[in-house]
Amino acid sequence: RGGRSQDSSSLEVEIVAGFEEEVMDGENQYKCEVCGSPQDARRRLQLQSLPPMLHIVLDRFIWDSGSGERRKLSKRISYPEVLDMAPWLAPQDPGVSSTFRLVG
Repeated sequence: RGGRSQDSSSLEVEIVAGFEEEVMDGENQYKCEVCGSPQDARRRLQLQSLPPMLHIVLDRFIWDSGSGERRKLSKRISYPEVLDMAPWLAPQDPGVSSTFRLVG
């Protein structure tokens, strides 16, 4: 996904990759629930709210098409002291905090 390095990445890069918009066209068209015909579409995730405490788990495995097996990733993931989740959050009351202090 994206321009991620093989040896290292950052939490922000991994989150952006997880929230990437998916284009559904060609063989991957969306089936319309009303008319039943395939339609081009775009799909993306957006958080409706945030929990009081954020627990992040990263998928540390990838599919290796050469061997036909899952392979564990061993790259380092850097993370900031403060993470702002606002880019992935639906519009909120301005008084609602979207930042988390990270520990690890």
